[in-house]
Amino acid sequence: MKVFNLRLIWEFFPRIAGYIPVTLVILFASMVFSLIFGVVFYTIHVKNIPALSQIVRIIMSYMRGTPVITQLFLSYFALPILLKEIGIDITRVNGIFFVIFTYAVYFGAGVSENLRASIAAVGGGQFEAAYAMGMTEFTAFRRIIFPQMIVAALPNFANIFVRALKNTSLAFSVGVIEMMSMAQLLGSTKQHFTEAYISISIIYYAMYLIVIRVFDIIEKSVKKHIMV
Repeated sequence: MKVFNLRLIWEFFPRIAGYIPVTLVILFASMVFSLIFGVVFYTIHVKNIPALSQIVRIIMSYMRGTPVITQLFLSYFALPILLKEIGIDITRVNGIFFVIFTYAVYFGAGVSENLRASIAAVGGGQFEAAYAMGMTEFTAFRRIIFPQMIVAALPNFANIFVRALKNTSLAFSVGVIEMMSMAQLLGSTKQHFTEAYISISIIYYAMYLIVIRVFDIIEKSVKKHIMV
Protein backbone atom coordinates (compact mmCIF):
# COMPACT_ATOMS: atom_id res chain seq x y z
CA MET A 1 0.00 0.00 0.00
CA LYS A 2 1.40 3.40 -1.00
CA VAL A 3 2.07 6.15 1.54
CA PHE A 4 -0.62 8.80 1.90
CA ASN A 5 0.17 11.81 -0.32
CA LEU A 6 -1.56 15.05 0.63
CA ARG A 7 -0.49 16.74 -2.61
CA LEU A 8 -2.53 14.29 -4.67
CA ILE A 9 -5.79 15.51 -3.10
CA TRP A 10 -5.34 18.88 -4.76
CA GLU A 11 -3.98 17.30 -7.92
CA PHE A 12 -7.11 15.16 -8.25
CA PHE A 13 -9.44 18.00 -7.30
CA PRO A 14 -9.69 19.87 -10.67
CA ARG A 15 -9.94 16.65 -12.68
CA ILE A 16 -12.84 15.39 -10.59
CA ALA A 17 -14.46 18.83 -10.44
CA GLY A 18 -14.42 18.90 -14.24
CA TYR A 19 -17.35 16.45 -14.12
CA ILE A 20 -19.52 18.63 -11.89
CA PRO A 21 -21.66 19.60 -14.94
CA VAL A 22 -22.59 15.93 -15.47
CA THR A 23 -23.60 15.66 -11.81
CA LEU A 24 -25.69 18.83 -12.10
CA VAL A 25 -27.44 17.58 -15.25
CA ILE A 26 -28.42 14.38 -13.45
CA LEU A 27 -29.47 16.30 -10.34
CA PHE A 28 -31.60 19.00 -11.94
CA ALA A 29 -33.14 16.80 -14.62
CA SER A 30 -34.15 14.15 -12.09
CA MET A 31 -35.55 16.82 -9.74
CA VAL A 32 -37.63 18.44 -12.48
CA PHE A 33 -39.13 15.12 -13.50
CA SER A 34 -39.56 14.04 -9.87
CA LEU A 35 -41.75 17.10 -9.35
CA ILE A 36 -43.86 16.04 -12.33
CA PHE A 37 -44.11 12.44 -11.08
CA GLY A 38 -44.80 13.68 -7.56
CA VAL A 39 -47.70 15.88 -8.65
CA VAL A 40 -49.13 13.08 -10.81
CA PHE A 41 -48.80 10.52 -8.00
CA TYR A 42 -50.37 12.89 -5.49
CA THR A 43 -53.27 13.81 -7.79
CA ILE A 44 -54.07 10.18 -8.59
CA HIS A 45 -53.89 9.28 -4.90
CA VAL A 46 -56.09 12.17 -3.74
CA LYS A 47 -58.66 11.77 -6.51
CA ASN A 48 -58.68 8.01 -5.81
CA ILE A 49 -58.80 7.17 -9.51
CA PRO A 50 -59.80 3.50 -9.89
CA ALA A 51 -56.94 1.09 -10.74
CA LEU A 52 -54.44 3.94 -11.14
CA SER A 53 -54.52 4.79 -7.44
CA GLN A 54 -53.70 1.16 -6.57
CA ILE A 55 -50.83 1.13 -9.07
CA VAL A 56 -49.46 4.39 -7.63
CA ARG A 57 -49.62 2.99 -4.09
CA ILE A 58 -47.65 -0.07 -5.19
CA ILE A 59 -45.07 2.06 -7.01
CA MET A 60 -44.60 4.39 -4.04
CA SER A 61 -44.38 1.50 -1.59
CA TYR A 62 -41.80 -0.23 -3.79
CA MET A 63 -39.75 2.94 -4.19
CA ARG A 64 -39.66 3.53 -0.44
CA GLY A 65 -38.98 -0.12 0.41
CA THR A 66 -36.08 -0.99 -1.91
CA PRO A 67 -32.55 0.45 -2.30
CA VAL A 68 -32.19 2.99 -5.08
CA ILE A 69 -29.16 1.10 -6.43
CA THR A 70 -31.41 -1.94 -6.98
CA GLN A 71 -33.94 0.20 -8.83
CA LEU A 72 -31.15 1.67 -10.93
CA PHE A 73 -29.87 -1.77 -11.95
CA LEU A 74 -33.39 -2.96 -12.79
CA SER A 75 -33.98 0.14 -14.87
CA TYR A 76 -30.66 -0.18 -16.71
CA PHE A 77 -30.57 -3.97 -17.23
CA ALA A 78 -34.17 -5.21 -17.06
CA LEU A 79 -36.14 -2.37 -18.68
CA PRO A 80 -34.44 -2.67 -22.11
CA ILE A 81 -35.13 -6.42 -22.11
CA LEU A 82 -38.80 -5.96 -21.25
CA LEU A 83 -39.31 -3.20 -23.82
CA LYS A 84 -37.55 -5.22 -26.50
CA GLU A 85 -40.27 -7.86 -26.08
CA ILE A 86 -42.81 -5.32 -27.39
CA GLY A 87 -40.57 -4.06 -30.18
CA ILE A 88 -38.97 -1.06 -28.45
CA ASP A 89 -35.16 -1.09 -28.54
CA ILE A 90 -33.46 1.19 -26.01
CA THR A 91 -30.26 -0.81 -25.66
CA ARG A 92 -28.23 2.01 -27.21
CA VAL A 93 -29.64 4.70 -24.92
CA ASN A 94 -27.01 6.45 -22.80
CA GLY A 95 -26.92 5.29 -19.19
CA ILE A 96 -27.53 8.83 -17.91
CA PHE A 97 -31.15 8.64 -19.10
CA PHE A 98 -31.75 5.49 -17.03
CA VAL A 99 -30.27 7.27 -14.01
CA ILE A 100 -32.50 10.31 -14.49
CA PHE A 101 -35.60 8.16 -15.02
CA THR A 102 -34.90 6.02 -11.94
CA TYR A 103 -34.23 9.03 -9.71
CA ALA A 104 -37.27 10.86 -11.09
CA VAL A 105 -39.61 8.03 -10.08
CA TYR A 106 -37.76 7.32 -6.83
CA PHE A 107 -37.77 10.90 -5.61
CA GLY A 108 -41.19 11.50 -7.18
CA ALA A 109 -42.60 9.17 -4.53
CA GLY A 110 -40.97 11.34 -1.87
CA VAL A 111 -42.26 14.54 -3.46
CA SER A 112 -45.78 13.10 -3.49
CA GLU A 113 -45.61 12.32 0.23
CA ASN A 114 -44.16 15.77 0.87
CA LEU A 115 -47.06 17.41 -0.96
CA ARG A 116 -49.59 15.35 0.98
CA ALA A 117 -48.03 16.21 4.35
CA SER A 118 -47.61 19.90 3.45
CA ILE A 119 -51.21 20.36 2.34
CA ALA A 120 -52.43 18.47 5.42
CA ALA A 121 -50.34 20.81 7.60
CA VAL A 122 -52.15 23.84 6.17
CA GLY A 123 -55.51 22.47 7.27
CA GLY A 124 -58.69 21.64 5.40
CA GLY A 125 -60.62 24.27 7.34
CA GLN A 126 -59.07 26.98 5.20
CA PHE A 127 -60.67 25.47 2.10
CA GLU A 128 -64.04 25.63 3.80
CA ALA A 129 -63.49 29.26 4.79
CA ALA A 130 -62.48 30.09 1.22
CA TYR A 131 -65.60 28.38 -0.15
CA ALA A 132 -67.72 30.39 2.31
CA MET A 133 -66.20 33.56 0.81
CA GLY A 134 -67.26 32.45 -2.66
CA MET A 135 -63.89 31.26 -3.94
CA THR A 136 -63.60 28.32 -6.33
CA GLU A 137 -61.41 25.36 -5.40
CA PHE A 138 -58.67 26.50 -7.78
CA THR A 139 -58.71 30.10 -6.51
CA ALA A 140 -58.65 28.94 -2.89
CA PHE A 141 -55.70 26.68 -3.61
CA ARG A 142 -53.78 29.35 -5.55
CA ARG A 143 -54.32 32.25 -3.14
CA ILE A 144 -54.51 30.58 0.27
CA ILE A 145 -53.34 26.97 0.36
CA PHE A 146 -50.44 27.00 -2.12
CA PRO A 147 -48.37 29.83 -0.52
CA GLN A 148 -48.60 28.20 2.92
CA MET A 149 -47.97 24.75 1.45
CA ILE A 150 -44.74 25.96 -0.15
CA VAL A 151 -43.43 27.15 3.22
CA ALA A 152 -44.24 23.78 4.79
CA ALA A 153 -42.84 21.79 1.86
CA LEU A 154 -39.51 23.58 1.35
CA PRO A 155 -37.53 22.00 4.25
CA ASN A 156 -38.50 18.49 3.19
CA PHE A 157 -37.87 19.26 -0.47
CA ALA A 158 -34.42 20.56 0.49
CA ASN A 159 -33.75 17.17 2.13
CA ILE A 160 -34.94 15.37 -1.02
CA PHE A 161 -32.66 17.59 -3.13
CA VAL A 162 -29.66 16.82 -0.92
CA ARG A 163 -30.39 13.07 -1.07
CA ALA A 164 -30.60 13.33 -4.86
CA LEU A 165 -27.26 15.16 -4.94
CA LYS A 166 -25.55 12.40 -2.95
CA ASN A 167 -27.20 9.64 -4.98
CA THR A 168 -25.77 11.03 -8.22
CA SER A 169 -22.59 9.26 -7.15
CA LEU A 170 -24.27 5.92 -7.99
CA ALA A 171 -24.47 6.81 -11.68
CA PHE A 172 -21.00 5.36 -12.26
CA SER A 173 -22.43 1.89 -11.53
CA VAL A 174 -24.23 1.91 -14.90
CA GLY A 175 -21.34 3.32 -16.88
CA VAL A 176 -21.99 7.07 -16.60
CA ILE A 177 -18.75 9.02 -16.48
CA GLU A 178 -19.19 11.51 -13.64
CA MET A 179 -17.31 12.59 -10.52
CA MET A 180 -17.30 9.25 -8.71
CA SER A 181 -16.18 7.29 -11.76
CA MET A 182 -13.37 9.80 -12.29
CA ALA A 183 -12.33 9.45 -8.63
CA GLN A 184 -12.29 5.68 -9.07
CA LEU A 185 -10.21 5.99 -12.23
CA LEU A 186 -7.69 8.38 -10.67
CA GLY A 187 -7.40 6.25 -7.55
CA SER A 188 -6.82 3.14 -9.64
CA THR A 189 -4.31 4.82 -11.94
CA LYS A 190 -2.24 6.33 -9.15
CA GLN A 191 -3.00 3.60 -6.60
CA HIS A 192 -4.02 6.32 -4.15
CA PHE A 193 -7.73 5.74 -3.54
CA THR A 194 -7.83 7.51 -0.18
CA GLU A 195 -6.67 10.80 -1.69
CA ALA A 196 -9.18 10.48 -4.53
CA TYR A 197 -12.07 9.84 -2.15
CA ILE A 198 -11.04 12.72 0.12
CA SER A 199 -10.96 14.99 -2.92
CA ILE A 200 -14.43 14.01 -4.09
CA SER A 201 -15.82 14.23 -0.55
CA ILE A 202 -14.66 17.85 -0.36
CA ILE A 203 -16.43 18.63 -3.64
CA TYR A 204 -19.68 16.97 -2.55
CA TYR A 205 -19.59 18.70 0.81
CA ALA A 206 -19.04 22.08 -0.84
CA MET A 207 -22.00 21.44 -3.14
CA TYR A 208 -24.10 20.39 -0.14
CA LEU A 209 -23.30 23.64 1.68
CA ILE A 210 -24.28 25.64 -1.40
CA VAL A 211 -27.59 23.76 -1.76
CA ILE A 212 -28.47 24.26 1.91
CA ARG A 213 -27.62 27.96 1.69
CA VAL A 214 -29.72 28.44 -1.47
CA PHE A 215 -32.74 26.71 0.08
CA ASP A 216 -32.32 28.77 3.23
CA ILE A 217 -32.43 31.97 1.17
CA ILE A 218 -35.46 30.74 -0.80
CA GLU A 219 -37.32 29.76 2.37
CA LYS A 220 -36.69 33.14 4.02
CA SER A 221 -37.74 34.95 0.84
CA VAL A 222 -40.97 32.94 0.51
CA LYS A 223 -41.87 33.48 4.18
CA LYS A 224 -41.19 37.20 3.82
CA HIS A 225 -43.50 37.54 0.78
CA ILE A 226 -46.28 35.50 2.39
CA MET A 227 -46.19 37.58 5.57
CA VAL A 228 -46.39 40.85 3.60
